[in-house]
Amino acid sequence: MFKLSHCRKNQISKYLKYIVSIGFPASIIALWLLICQVVFFFIQSNQGVELTHAINALVRSDLVSSNFDYLARTIGDLERLGAIHCPLLEQIHPHYKAILDLRYRGGCTEHSALLSGEKFEIVSEATNGDQYRIKYSTHNQVSFAIGLWAMRLGGLLLLVTIYLVQGIRQAQLLNITNLRLENAQKISHLSAQIAHDIRSPLSALNIIIGSATNLPENQRTIIRSAVQRISDIANDLLLRGKTSVSSESPVLTKDLGQIFPSDHQALNMLAKDQNHSEAISILTVLQAVSNEKRIQYQNRDGIEIRDDFECAYGLFACISPSGLARVISNLVN
Repeated sequence: MFKLSHCRKNQISKYLKYIVSIGFPASIIALWLLICQVVFFFIQSNQGVELTHAINALVRSDLVSSNFDYLARTIGDLERLGAIHCPLLEQIHPHYKAILDLRYRGGCTEHSALLSGEKFEIVSEATNGDQYRIKYSTHNQVSFAIGLWAMRLGGLLLLVTIYLVQGIRQAQLLNITNLRLENAQKISHLSAQIAHDIRSPLSALNIIIGSATNLPENQRTIIRSAVQRISDIANDLLLRGKTSVSSESPVLTKDLGQIFPSDHQALNMLAKDQNHSEAISILTVLQAVSNEKRIQYQNRDGIEIRDDFECAYGLFACISPSGLARVISNLVN
């Protein structure tokens, strides 16, 4: 067995989609034309049956006297009036005799399935026992053809209108989608650029904190925590921009890491953080925020940070620690 290349598969998929896009409307049109054909076939047959009853009523008086000359004249008059086509009048009992045959005029190619007319045969018996057979073809009137083509063209026009309306609607939806994708991509670019600009000075701050040996360890820990929270905020901003694009188009999501390759690792880390499945200690987060706020407000007169986390012992939650810390910090502020 052989495997098709990815390019070959795409080509086959495009061909199949093209065939489906063409085949479905063509099938609908063919079905509508078939419906028109069936409807007018029954109309043609019904008209032929009614004409047969009318001919039987007309020749009844001629059959009383068994005068085939009168019978032939009646059939000829019907042919001249256009009611019937290619008539043939025969006496079949007591002996065979061709009385009237107008098929020599030609054009006797009616076919019921093509709606060009239908062939009928009538066998009548005179009062003296003579039997006559009348063969003829119906001749559809102009009104029949007008009705047939009106139904065909009307249905086709309706189908084309529906198809065009759907095409316009799809084009409008495509334009709206493109606008949303464009806006989402702009937001993604802006978010990624802001996150990148924020992390650049944070890296310098981390270096300075590491070399600031004159600061107490607890203060350096608090500063590192604050820097880390700012970094988490930047990463969250970057992921939000990425999410806004991914919700609109999965294709743009793949390109985002290529646009900002330096942020690709942060994206992966934060994506894992958003789907945080490991339980964290709430007490640890509360203590970190409390220590940070105590340093932040230590020079403010009248403000004292006190904490009592006894109720938080033993409490765990499957949540992002940076997200929880940010919420608590905003509440304190």
